[in-house]
Amino acid sequence: MEGQLEGDEMPGFPNNLDATPSEEVAAQHVDPTAELESPAQEAFSMPEETAEPSQQPEADGADKVLAAAPPPAAEEHHAEAGGDEGSLPPVDPPQAEETFAMPEETAQPTADDASPGENAEDEEAARAAEAEKKADEELAAKLAAEKAEEEEAAKLAEEEEALKKAEEEAEKKAEEEAEKKAEEEAEKKAEEEEAARLAEEEEARKKAEEEAKKKAEEEEAAKLAEEEEANKKAEEEAKKKAAEEEAAKLAEEEEARKKAEEEAKKKAEEEEAARLAEEEEARKKAEEEAKKKAEEEEAARLVEEEEARKKAEEEAKKKAEEEEAAKLAEEEEARKKAEEEAKKKAEEEEAARLVEEEEARKKAEEEAKKKAEEEEAAKLAEEEEARKKAEEEAKKKAEEEEAAKLAEEEEARKKAEEEAKKKAEEEEAARLAEEEAQKKAEEEAKKKAEEEEATRLAEAEAQKKAEEEAKKKAEEEAAQLAEEEEVRTKAEEDAKKKADEEEALKKAAASTSNEEEAAKPAAEEEAPAKKDEAEAAKEEEPAPEHESTEAVATRATGDDDAPSDEEAEEPAEADDEFVPADVPASRNAGGSRPVPVKRTIALLGCTSALGQRLLIRLSRDGHDIKAFTRDPARLPTLPPCVTVVTGDLFNEADLTALLSSCDTVINASGPAHKKEANVDKHTAAVEQLVSAAQSAGVQRYIALGSAATVVPGENVGFKRKAFKLALKMSLDSGFLKCKEAELQALSQTPLSWTVIRAPNIAFEPSKGTETKASETAFCGSKVIADDLAGFVADVCLSGDEWSGKAPLVGS
Repeated sequence: MEGQLEGDEMPGFPNNLDATPSEEVAAQHVDPTAELESPAQEAFSMPEETAEPSQQPEADGADKVLAAAPPPAAEEHHAEAGGDEGSLPPVDPPQAEETFAMPEETAQPTADDASPGENAEDEEAARAAEAEKKADEELAAKLAAEKAEEEEAAKLAEEEEALKKAEEEAEKKAEEEAEKKAEEEAEKKAEEEEAARLAEEEEARKKAEEEAKKKAEEEEAAKLAEEEEANKKAEEEAKKKAAEEEAAKLAEEEEARKKAEEEAKKKAEEEEAARLAEEEEARKKAEEEAKKKAEEEEAARLVEEEEARKKAEEEAKKKAEEEEAAKLAEEEEARKKAEEEAKKKAEEEEAARLVEEEEARKKAEEEAKKKAEEEEAAKLAEEEEARKKAEEEAKKKAEEEEAAKLAEEEEARKKAEEEAKKKAEEEEAARLAEEEAQKKAEEEAKKKAEEEEATRLAEAEAQKKAEEEAKKKAEEEAAQLAEEEEVRTKAEEDAKKKADEEEALKKAAASTSNEEEAAKPAAEEEAPAKKDEAEAAKEEEPAPEHESTEAVATRATGDDDAPSDEEAEEPAEADDEFVPADVPASRNAGGSRPVPVKRTIALLGCTSALGQRLLIRLSRDGHDIKAFTRDPARLPTLPPCVTVVTGDLFNEADLTALLSSCDTVINASGPAHKKEANVDKHTAAVEQLVSAAQSAGVQRYIALGSAATVVPGENVGFKRKAFKLALKMSLDSGFLKCKEAELQALSQTPLSWTVIRAPNIAFEPSKGTETKASETAFCGSKVIADDLAGFVADVCLSGDEWSGKAPLVGS
């Protein structure tokens, strides 16, 4: 190098040569992986012993710097050779020393040494370092990405493994539950089969026992008959042979023997009693001393154990006695019956045999008595001596046997007491275990019951809320229906007024028919003018006549179900309004009240508000009334034509007595409580009442029902359905159920019956209007109680126009 640089720096190199190039690189760039070592660090590192620049030209050093940087191909070769991913091929340290070796005599570069070529090489080296730095950064980022991907893959693999494991556990659990369920079903089925098998076995056993018992009785009867026959034959033969010699002797010997035995027995019993009393006294004394000592230790425990054991034994004994008693009662009944029959037969046979024997015995005794008296005296003396000797030996032997027996009994008693004590301890332990198990079961049952009660209360609360909402909605619908009913009633009144006017005109026209016939020529002349007037009047009318009761009311209430003009002439459907044509002529305005036929009436439900109004109205008409009630004190002061009959609707005998002299039944009763059991009971009683009325030959049966009741096959329209919903919310469903059952029972009998389907009954003063009734049309949302009583009295009891029907009524 010819000169030195005058400047303080060399292009591309740091001014401080003591600092290594790796430190400069680290100051400019931080490796993200913190694990890689930059190749530039090796390339630009200087040996510590080199303090001065090398004597070689700097151009050569720059060339070696370029040579030290490995090309990309070298990197690929390094990777293929198995080098670590992300690392660069290492540079040999000697090359690194040569790269920055400077001549020893050159301490610092001078301006004279610098040249354009050297500056270019320095810049090229800097660019190479920058490119290497960028490659390092890209490689670090790639490695970080690959590492993150590996971690993500490992995480996904773990999640997949956990999911697979969870699925396997769930599948295993499901299989276990299925197996458990199958086992429970199999066990249940096996129990049912076992129960059926045991029932069959029990049935077969009972049958076999009965057959065996029957067979044994037959065999026993045959055996007894054979034995009796053989005995009779043998007795007759023996009796014939020994009658003369033995009869008298046996009688006397028997008498003497009995007397001697009684005396000896009495003496022996006295001696034995004295000895046994002494032995018993001694034994008791010894037992009491031993027992007293044992009782002091065991008294408290034995008392408790004995109490528990007795209680358990009593319960088990009671249960066993009940079962055994039933069984023994049946067996005893059969045995007694068989014994009585056998005994009766045996007594008859025995009586005949004894008569014959007595006659033969008496005869033999008289003949043998003389002969036996002389022989018997000597024989008795010998027998008495022998008997005394035998009694003394027997007494001695009996005393020895008694002593041995007492010793054995004492030993057996002690052993039994020990076994009983041991058994009592075992039973006490078992009882305590059972009590513990029972206590645990009761706690579990109590917990389960509390949970079920909580669930039930929650359900009841929800149901109550739903019922309140439904009731509120029904009340709103009922209010709307009341408004519609008010509008409809007004329209009907207007239509009725107009119909009355037209009817008056028709009557007037009918009364002058003769005059019109006489003035026919003049009428023919005036016909065109009258026709024009009629057409003009018709054009002024707001609606045709049939619209006055249907279409006009429909327009007022906004009912979309009303019939069109073409349909108006057809019979009214169930959701049409009230049709006056359905009302009997006798009850229309201006009609006369029919004369009632005197009847004998059984009135049920007479203590209710409606029942008392019926009672007053029917008694006013002169009917003989039997007021049927359980509590006569609830009835008001009654006229003479009313007879109070105390009885119970649920008692068939009371109903039969009530209806025995009645030709008419009016049932205004209903279930008193909403409980299902009471409703079912009342329903059965009403069906029983219908049957009793038919059996008693009752001519007329009238029942007070509800407008919510639907006749089988009846077409119910919108308004009826809405009213039925409102009525069901205000009435008890049990009442409807009872009345529907009564209607069904009546429809299956030949009785002349009427079920009056009333809406809401209003207890208010009557307005004096006629009660409306129709078999199909809805006649209003209420009926006044006095009007309903009048309808029963005037219509139902005075004719048969509503016989076999269920009219809807309204005020």
